[in-house]
Amino acid sequence: MKIEIKLVASPEFNQAYQIVEDGREYLKEANSKQWQYGHPTKELVMNEIKNQKLRGIYVDGVLALIAAFSLVPDPSYTRIDDGKWLTDTNKYLTIHTLSVKKEYRKLGLSKLIFAEAYRVAKENNLISVRADTYKMNKIMQHIFSEEGFQYCGIIYLIDETIANDRFGYEKIL
Repeated sequence: MKIEIKLVASPEFNQAYQIVEDGREYLKEANSKQWQYGHPTKELVMNEIKNQKLRGIYVDGVLALIAAFSLVPDPSYTRIDDGKWLTDTNKYLTIHTLSVKKEYRKLGLSKLIFAEAYRVAKENNLISVRADTYKMNKIMQHIFSEEGFQYCGIIYLIDETIANDRFGYEKIL
């Protein structure tokens, strides 16, 4: 099995968005409201590709996992309730739009994308990685815990209006 991690290219948009749809269905089956109201949109995923934020893990040449890395502060992370971030800085990488193609679940690919996030953050002199997930997304909460992230409080996504509250997590590198 050959594994490659690289930026997702525009011609791969349909495969990337199908992975989002797989994730949306998986969350629905788990009774999570996350991603059930149209977000992430096709436009968001296309912009993540265009702005070179969307990375993919390719297994034997097949796009199997996607995740967006942002090196600029996330405006949704300005307000945090019932807790606080581990760091009081804007020097963090944010992970969004993490999803795995259904045929590639349970292969441990998320560990590889997190390792890539840590590498990119350090390469850009960032001191932590932040992420968020919906309160019913027990799978991501477990992954964050396994990766050494700490729960920090509740954030509110500014680009969503329905079920926009999320658990915020951070890991200091």
